[in-house]
Amino acid sequence: MNVCRPLYILFFIISVTFSQNEKLELVKADIFAGEKDYIRRFIGNVQFRQGEALLNCDQALQYVQEGRYVLQGNVHIFDSEKQLMADIVLYYEENRVAHAQQNVRLVDSLRTLTADQVLYYEKEDKAVADGHVVIADTVENYRLSGVHADYYRRTGYAKMTGQPRFVQLDSLQQEELAITGKTMEMISDGDTIRVIDQVQVNKDSVAAFCGELEFLRNSDLIILQVEPRAEQTGNYLFGDTLELLLKDRNIRAIHIVNNAIVISKNDTVANMNIPYDALTGEDVLVFLSDNQIDSVTVKGRATSFYHVIEKGNEKGLNKTLGDFLKIYFRDGRVSDVEVSSSPSVSEGAFYPKRNEKVIRQELLQVLEKLKIETANDGGTPGSGL
Repeated sequence: MNVCRPLYILFFIISVTFSQNEKLELVKADIFAGEKDYIRRFIGNVQFRQGEALLNCDQALQYVQEGRYVLQGNVHIFDSEKQLMADIVLYYEENRVAHAQQNVRLVDSLRTLTADQVLYYEKEDKAVADGHVVIADTVENYRLSGVHADYYRRTGYAKMTGQPRFVQLDSLQQEELAITGKTMEMISDGDTIRVIDQVQVNKDSVAAFCGELEFLRNSDLIILQVEPRAEQTGNYLFGDTLELLLKDRNIRAIHIVNNAIVISKNDTVANMNIPYDALTGEDVLVFLSDNQIDSVTVKGRATSFYHVIEKGNEKGLNKTLGDFLKIYFRDGRVSDVEVSSSPSVSEGAFYPKRNEKVIRQELLQVLEKLKIETANDGGTPGSGL
């Protein structure tokens, strides 16, 4: 074994040239030890250079014939755009591939990726991350987490699997929006978040579920498709498409497109035969204020069924039909209904409790389509939700 100390050799070529004529060069090391010309050891303040990138570590092993390096201790690989840090990095000179392990961080001016291990491809600017993966956007204050991620740093694209989760944080770093599913994509630097299969959204008083979701962050719009449904403080929303409309980072409205149904739990009176009110139509817009429904507009084949309650007693059922309905709520209950039709005729009828059998059957048919239990057992629309 040949030993030389101290060693400060600028740009000492220790490997062959790769396809772009960029060699891995030794800049400095406190101690150099060579073993049989195929293994070299560098100890203390070790630094290499390859192109614009600098590689720093506490110690390194070079496997000369393989063009492979084992960098250990405070490994820091960086250039003008990014930094890769880890406890251990296996580095392959010719392909410029770094296999980073333990306390891995990949950092640029927009995002930080952390994981148990990362396989980083310099030429493609691609990171394959495994184990406790988190991609945190330090500018927009959101993060994606999961078990595995394929991350293309330059294009701002990532695909996350293994219980992926997206969270938007407030100024105090508290979660204000959470989205989960089976597969999650970050697209165009996070302008769009796409989630597929077993999707769930939690925001304010709303919990929503679907098979496919797109969060258009710049438009403050969350689109839910494939059997979407939402729950909001005793209200249950269904349709072909649900859109959560955000303003000032709060849900201000829920838009239900095609085959829209809104079911409201009515538990103001004990032992009510059917403890639900219902709205149906082609297009429904639900407006929220202080996490409560403020009003609802229904367009196209609009129909409403709601119970009339006076002084804590159920008086009967009201059915209203028209081209357009606007329903106002107060304290979680219907307070007023506006109806209009053109050229059709609007209809409204009140059915006293003793004569509501026919209209009650119509309401039951709406609820049964959604597999909602109609007995007043204190439950919620559960078995079919």
